[in-house]
Amino acid sequence: MKLLIIAPGSNLNVGTEIIDAVGTESRILHGTVSVREALNTIATDEYDAFHFAGHGDETRLMFSDGPMESALLADAIRKNGNVVLCLFNSCESMGIASLCHLAGSSYAIGWQQEVRDDVAVTFSFAFWASYKMSGQIHEAYNTGREAVIWGYPGQQAPTLLNGHREAERVRNQALSKRIILGNHWMWFLALALSVSIFLNLYLLLQ
Repeated sequence: MKLLIIAPGSNLNVGTEIIDAVGTESRILHGTVSVREALNTIATDEYDAFHFAGHGDETRLMFSDGPMESALLADAIRKNGNVVLCLFNSCESMGIASLCHLAGSSYAIGWQQEVRDDVAVTFSFAFWASYKMSGQIHEAYNTGREAVIWGYPGQQAPTLLNGHREAERVRNQALSKRIILGNHWMWFLALALSVSIFLNLYLLLQ
């Protein structure tokens, strides 16, 4: 997995420690990172995993030159077309994770509440260390989740989104066909009723 780590305002140690845990081909954008630089890097098809470590809220991620709106990030994910995982290690990032999941990321992880830095770091290191061993996103998520739950009692773990897109697409197609078929029957019944009314009126006027 080719991983892009974006950590605005942080030192290099944060990224290198994550890479040591991942053990995979990676790139770090750290320190001074602009919105444009991040979006341009994400939009290329060079990376299939994106890890954000920084500050944000439900709709924005904070960069050195200001906030990045979630819609811009989702558009970059869509342009990339190959993103398998988006991991947002920032406060209240569930909304952004959901948007990126809908934009094409097969998996997305985000926090529904504010999270302390040490809790976020514990999750990310446990997640990537497990992924290095198993290569499985679900297993890595469960490992990170357990590290948070056991290490910080009462702390809610982040949420993993995996929409099973193919099954969802099939269900939507089936639903669309039922709706179309239902509409056809409605038109047929309406036509039959109109013909019946017309014939009854014709007979009454004879």
